[in-house]
Amino acid sequence: VYAIDEGDDPFDEACWAKANPGIGVTPRWDEMRQRAVEARAEPSKLNDFLRLRLNRPSSRSSRFFDPAAWSSVANSAALRPADGTEAWGGIDLGWTRDLSAFALWIPRGDRFEIVLRGWAPEEAARLRGDGLYGRWADDGWLTLTEGNARDDDALEADITALCAGYAVRRVMYDRAYASGLVIRLGRAGIACEPIGQGWLSLSPPLRELEQLVIGGKLAHGGNPVLAWAVANADARADDLGNVRPVKPQRASLDKIDPLSATLDAIAGWLGDREPPATPFRSAYAEYRSLTI
Repeated sequence: VYAIDEGDDPFDEACWAKANPGIGVTPRWDEMRQRAVEARAEPSKLNDFLRLRLNRPSSRSSRFFDPAAWSSVANSAALRPADGTEAWGGIDLGWTRDLSAFALWIPRGDRFEIVLRGWAPEEAARLRGDGLYGRWADDGWLTLTEGNARDDDALEADITALCAGYAVRRVMYDRAYASGLVIRLGRAGIACEPIGQGWLSLSPPLRELEQLVIGGKLAHGGNPVLAWAVANADARADDLGNVRPVKPQRASLDKIDPLSATLDAIAGWLGDREPPATPFRSAYAEYRSLTI
């Protein structure tokens, strides 16, 4: 099997012929260089470059975002005050003792704001044992609720108050653990819609977010809870190149719920941006039948 060696730099052109003895003809040099540029710029494409272009075995999971790009000055711009502009929401609720998150996706011209709120029971903060949730709570980035279970009363009050500052088109939610809260939000006049958590649902918003991160088109206000979730997220690909975020380890204390809530909100925006399908109309509908 033709492949680069274990210690080779995948971006060193001198190594590429080891995996591609016909390079220059198949594949062309310009094609390989373009794929290398994409893999260097977009972490999500590195695994495909290694596996498909250089025959180096790799997992189908890889870190999706470059933390430096996410935390860049351009993407960390301050958020504007609530001003009634259109927004889309996303909810990702944790199990009884887990982190829960709500995100608003707010288009502003060619830039996009992410307003994120997070909640966790005090018991969840204690069980972590590292003081992380407590520090975020002290700085105002996370709300710790009393007791050892998720407090839907607190979540409902906070989400309703946050949505009141914007014209929220709809709130997308993961069905897991969410039925009670979304009924409450619906009674408060907030339109909620379920969204699947598979590749077909999450790949488009994840790709959209990736391009905006690379282009410096976000404004997330330097939210450390969201940055932490982004840094925790691996990307898992299917055979068709669709991707969705996953935690590195299922039982890990490092969560991705804030990112999942953000992707749900982006999916709602993408769905409303796409033009409605034109209903099919048969050509025969214009003609009357004739009986002979």
